Amino acid sequence: MKRQTDRMSARRFAAIATPPLSDEVVIHLHNALENYLHLFENHYANQIRRYYDERRPQYRTHRPPEPQTAANSDPNNEPF
Repeated sequence: MKRQTDRMSARRFAAIATPPLSDEVVIHLHNALENYLHLFENHYANQIRRYYDERRPQYRTHRPPEPQTAANSDPNNEPF
């Protein structure tokens, strides 16, 4: 199963020439890319959020407040 997964991974990466790397180098590179991604996301968080909010309702992070009605404006009004 491991070899099949490795082959599938290699096919997805086929467009990019990737040299063989030691385990240690792979981990250092992975950590550097992950850290950069976090910095990028933190810096551009508002733009990323706005992009998804404008395009897909299911990605909206801010829901509009519910309008006040008689049923939800009275804190002593129980639903049952």
